[in-house]
Amino acid sequence: MAEFQEYSTAWLVYGLAVIGLLAVTWRISRFIPWSYLRGVMITTAAALFLTPALTESSYWAPAWIVAVLELLFSDLESILPVLRILLIVWLAALIAYTMIKLIFLRKPKEKKKKVGVY
Repeated sequence: MAEFQEYSTAWLVYGLAVIGLLAVTWRISRFIPWSYLRGVMITTAAALFLTPALTESSYWAPAWIVAVLELLFSDLESILPVLRILLIVWLAALIAYTMIKLIFLRKPKEKKKKVGVY
């Protein structure tokens, strides 16, 4: 049972670290004047760090860590399934962000200014 608790604790610590990293990414990107670029940057960071992948020992791990370890300790073909997962999640996140941006976050129309009588 200690193994499950260690596994859960590791995921909890990783999740909190990713939330902190996304907060820092949001804070740094607020100086970028183009809002779509800010959103793409934050969406890319979220897709990269929040995508899990199944390891050979049937445990879930962050996909970018699995990709780096596969690249270091295995041949190049073993990294392709993990990169495919990362690419699909990244594209889905970008499409979802673009749809949300286009549908829900439109700029409000300018209101007509009332001319006051002085």
